[in-house]
This record gives sequence, C-alpha cells and structure tokens, in this order.
Amino acid sequence: MRTITTGMIIRCVALASLGALLASCREGVLDPQGPIGKAELVILYDATAIMLAVIVPVILLIIGFAWWFRADNPRARYLPNWAYSGRIEMIVWWIPALVIIFLGGIAWIGAHDLDPETQILLGGDNGLRGYPLRYQSGSGRALVTLEHRVYTDWYPFRLVRIGGAVFIDAGRTWGRGPVPVENKGWLADAGFGLRFGMSRSGLGNILHVDVAFPLNSEPGVDDVQFQVETKRTF
Repeated sequence: MRTITTGMIIRCVALASLGALLASCREGVLDPQGPIGKAELVILYDATAIMLAVIVPVILLIIGFAWWFRADNPRARYLPNWAYSGRIEMIVWWIPALVIIFLGGIAWIGAHDLDPETQILLGGDNGLRGYPLRYQSGSGRALVTLEHRVYTDWYPFRLVRIGGAVFIDAGRTWGRGPVPVENKGWLADAGFGLRFGMSRSGLGNILHVDVAFPLNSEPGVDDVQFQVETKRTF
C-alpha cells in the first residue's frame, strides 16, 4: 500500500491551483474591450514592431558571426590585437538610443492623445445632451445650441435661486480622432432642465439638471438622457 506523504499533497494542491488559474485565463491585454483599450493595443503592436526591427537583425548577426568565424573557415580574419573601433561604438550605442527615443515618443504621443482632455469629443458632457458622454470623436466638430432660459423669483429658504431652460442641440464631428469611432453624421436632441443657483456657496456654481431626448434613433442610446452637472454659468 502506497503511503501518501505531505509532499505529495502539496504537489497535488499546487497542480490543482495552477490548473484553476490557467482555466480562468483570458486573452487579457490582447483582447481589449472598448475604443480606448483597442487604441492602446495598437500602441503595443507598434512598440513590438519597432523593437523587433532591432532584435531580429541582431539575432541574425549573432548567428552570422558565429558561422563566419568558425574554426574551419580559412577566409575569416583573426585579429588578436584588435581593441577599438569608433564606427562600431557609434553603431552599438546610437542605434539603440535612437530606437529608445523613437519608441518613447510613439508611446507618449499615442497614449497622450487618448486622454479626454486632448480629444475633440461630442456627447452629453460636450453640449450634445441627448446622447451618452463622449459619444463621438474626430479631428473637428460643430455644435449649435438654441436655449431659452427662464429666471424666476423663487428663492426657497434664501439658499437656492431656481430657474429653468428649454433647449435644442445639434452637432457632429468629422475626421479621424485618436480613437476610431463610427461617425454618425449630424445628431440632434431637445429637452428641458432646471437651474439651481447656490447663493450661499463660495464657488458660485450653478447646478444643472437636464432631461434630453435624442432626435436620432441610434442603437444603444436610451430614449431619455438625464444629466446633472455644475457650471459657472446659468
């Protein structure tokens, strides 16, 4: 009868744990979800291609040197007193340095362009209130807003001044932005909202509560959009 030792139990537990971890693996960074992740995947592929452009020739040169300077090759020159070559030093140091600079520039510029602050966006947070946030992107945009504001004397508890607004928004983007998104052409919405002026606030912000209805039927866009934000203006 075979005796079960503590070491065998530990190995079985380790193998079972490894199998469970591997079973839960997915594609990870090579299967991104969303436009930002896909754009980052392009940066990863570009960086890999740039590095392979140096690594592959180096590997081939190593194999070529080993084959050429083999012991039975009489044409190979043996230079036991050779010590320095300025050209070789320049190649050895300048090519990797230039590759690193180029690789860093590609990664920095590509990743920086993905920041919302550097993109030309259009959506619920950019004036097109009937659509999701950052719904469209491109190299240019146009936005037209017609808004009628109503100021009231309603000043409950001397804390908040209340007003209202009705609005129509229309806009579009064009060109190719950092994140590839299907261009929907001109989009429009209509809606209404309340404005709450915080008279006791040191910041003097206005709370905007808007309800907007998209006039273009788009898949994945709700029929009603609610938006709450603070601004410096009414």
